[in-house]
Amino acid sequence: MVVIAIIAVLASIAIMVSGQVEKKSYSTLDGANQRNLVKASIAHTTDHKGLWLNSMTNGADDTWVNCYGDNLPGNVETLDSLTEGEAWQYLGDISMYKSPEDRSSRVRSYSLNSQVGVRYDGYHVTGGYGPHTQTMPTIPLPGETMLTISEHSEYGYNPQGFYVGFPGTSWDGCWVDYPAYWNPKGVNVGYVDGSVRFYTFVDPNLPELVNQAYTWGVEGPDLTFFASIMLPGWDGEWN
Repeated sequence: MVVIAIIAVLASIAIMVSGQVEKKSYSTLDGANQRNLVKASIAHTTDHKGLWLNSMTNGADDTWVNCYGDNLPGNVETLDSLTEGEAWQYLGDISMYKSPEDRSSRVRSYSLNSQVGVRYDGYHVTGGYGPHTQTMPTIPLPGETMLTISEHSEYGYNPQGFYVGFPGTSWDGCWVDYPAYWNPKGVNVGYVDGSVRFYTFVDPNLPELVNQAYTWGVEGPDLTFFASIMLPGWDGEWN
């Protein structure tokens, strides 16, 4: 009986370790996907006179994914949304758009920072999405500015870019969007300078508190962190 009990304990430990290794590998692959997304955005600036990929998802012909019209039946994003987007020519692989940590049926997990690549093209200015950050030189602190993140949404896709209201804007203190909680410990974040870093959630209750767009009143170090990487160093005009 003692031997059987020992074997059972060892088996449970092996299962636990295996699960932890699997989660770590998923996180590593997620980081690799985001690194490729950052590379695609940088490649776009090279081919388009310094212009970033448009971080929005509809309303213009040059958005990085095209969640518009027939590409969004029943408010569910299709593969055409990806292949008809501006980023496809740089990625060319459907798997790059979805995190291995995402076990849902959606085709895309990632969003781009809505404060990077916002363009003077009518829709984005009148929509109030932000400052004049069309090109690489307009990002004050590339090494501290988020470019990619895995985002979950109550919709069948992630509409527009990721955005947490930062000080000095009318959205100050609002979780306009929220990060994905597939990994309960935290999320990978891709930065403008090409690096990818893992952010560990400080508030263990964050998934329960912020689970829908436009959530006000949930403050603390997590909100402060995401607000700080939206567009640090920006002191220009807000549109």
